[in-house]
Amino acid sequence: MTKKRIILFGILFIAVEIIVGLVIILADQGAFTKKEENTHLSYVGLWEPAIINPLIEEYQRDNPKVSIEYEEKDPKRYFETLRNSLASDAPPDIFWWHSGWGPMLKNDLALLTESVLAAFDFEKTYYPVTKLDAKIGGGYRGIPLEFDGLALIYNKDLLKAKKLSNPPKTWTDLQRTYVPALSRVDENKTIISSAIALGTANNIANFSEIMGLLFLQNGVIFAKDGKINIDKSLALNGDNLGDKAAEFYIAFTKNPKVWDTAQPDSIRAFARGKVAMIFLPVHKLPTLQSQIKAAGGKVKFGVARVPQPPNVVPISWASYWLSGVSAKSKNQLEAWKFIKFLGERENLKKIFQEEAKIRKIGRPYPRIDMARELRSDPLLGAYVSDAPFAKSWYLHPDTFDGALNDKIVEKLKELVDTMLRGSGSTPSSLKKFSDAAVSIIAQYGGLGGITER
Repeated sequence: MTKKRIILFGILFIAVEIIVGLVIILADQGAFTKKEENTHLSYVGLWEPAIINPLIEEYQRDNPKVSIEYEEKDPKRYFETLRNSLASDAPPDIFWWHSGWGPMLKNDLALLTESVLAAFDFEKTYYPVTKLDAKIGGGYRGIPLEFDGLALIYNKDLLKAKKLSNPPKTWTDLQRTYVPALSRVDENKTIISSAIALGTANNIANFSEIMGLLFLQNGVIFAKDGKINIDKSLALNGDNLGDKAAEFYIAFTKNPKVWDTAQPDSIRAFARGKVAMIFLPVHKLPTLQSQIKAAGGKVKFGVARVPQPPNVVPISWASYWLSGVSAKSKNQLEAWKFIKFLGERENLKKIFQEEAKIRKIGRPYPRIDMARELRSDPLLGAYVSDAPFAKSWYLHPDTFDGALNDKIVEKLKELVDTMLRGSGSTPSSLKKFSDAAVSIIAQYGGLGGITER
């Protein structure tokens, strides 16, 4: 090797060492690491900002590359504005959706990321009804952050005056004992005081959900084999279970007459001591409290689990909101991580506490492992105790969707009104309602991908 080549190799060796050294230094300084980009999440829902913003700030402190903007929407216009937003090129990353909206939003909801919350963990964390409502197209598409349903609200003093120490546990007890003891009519059969608000549509809060509960408790299967089955559920003896449930509901307007269309709204009637028992979801308890206060504040009420048919597995009702992620979102993973954060035990407690400050009552936790924390609560315990047995269908009156639920509720109202007028047989009226439900659900692609119940 010539002297010239030795010098050349030496220069190349030194150059390589310098380059390698520079690469090591730059790598240590992160020059070759892809910079983590900031993620912005938009979130729309129905909570007041004071409830959710503290948790957003906490999440952002722990995740400085994530920014979250929350916007409270008007409940009465929420569905309309949400549908428009989801159809646009800039939908919210995270949004509330109601448990009865599955057929309408099935193409707008992203699948829950398994790495964030596996299906197995979801199912052991939340009440069984979520397997029916949140599972669409074979996967979960929302995480519930609250739970609601129905409970029996009763006037403590009216029951006590008749030596009825506890509210009825079965519908049989209600009919045989509580209705005769608590109902009064004059010689013209005008109702003076009522045992319970049942039997009509226009003046009973959540009448459609009460009827839905009765259908379910009587064994009606709303959907089967991808088809509506409301008018086809039969008992072993051939009785139509839907007919029997509808007739049971209407019977409270007949003999003995317990309720009728001349009565005021059920919440107002209860607040004035005119009816001993009504059914309400948690989110209407603040309204009841306000009306009692406006009426003089004399009514003392208790909250009990819904009555059941005797000697059967309990069935209750569910209606609640979930947080989901837009199928168009470019930040689905980070969105699901934030929703999971909100659903952690300690954070649900914070949400509950803030909601209670604003509304006086927080809505129950959606997690099975938190049930014991509210089971002894005088207002919420009944809802929590019934939650494991809850079912539902598209009969929710307070979502203001102007579509699936509102339309089916309107058709159920027509069924009740027809039966009250006596202008059609129960089987023909129920079939008409069932056919209308088929037509309405068909507008949203039918039950395809939706878990039947």
